[in-house]
Amino acid sequence: MRSVPLLLLAASLATSGCYAYIPIAPQEAAPGDAVRFRLTPEEAARYQDLRLANPRLIEGTLVQGGETEMVLDAHVGRAGAAEGSRLLVQEVSIPRAEILEVELRKLDGTKTGLVVAGGIVAIATVVAVSGGGSGSDDGGGTDIPEARRIPLIRFSLPLGGR
Repeated sequence: MRSVPLLLLAASLATSGCYAYIPIAPQEAAPGDAVRFRLTPEEAARYQDLRLANPRLIEGTLVQGGETEMVLDAHVGRAGAAEGSRLLVQEVSIPRAEILEVELRKLDGTKTGLVVAGGIVAIATVVAVSGGGSGSDDGGGTDIPEARRIPLIRFSLPLGGR
């Protein structure tokens, strides 16, 4: 049952994501930027057939920004396993008046660091648990059965004496 807390930690780190969305003015977005638009309810109704997780938010890559409209390669879902799980994209033109908020997708260093650190801790725990507890307590040595060895990493610490 030791692995349950470890699995919960890993699941929470994996779902936290490494990106954050930062609000910006529409004119600050440049073609090629990963953006998310918050739409008016009326405009969101136009995109009901797109499989969006939240109908008021549409994410994608900005193709063109103009005074009256913004063109976006919108992420509308993923193809099935038979098609290779490709990201499905559809180009949409959205009037600027119907966009309530523009957010820029940026890498979040703190979240990324936590995910990496959590992964290192998880790997270290697995290595420690799988290699420990197989010897005897008589102090006669560190005999680890061949089947219990993990030949991925080899290191030694000079602790004196030998």
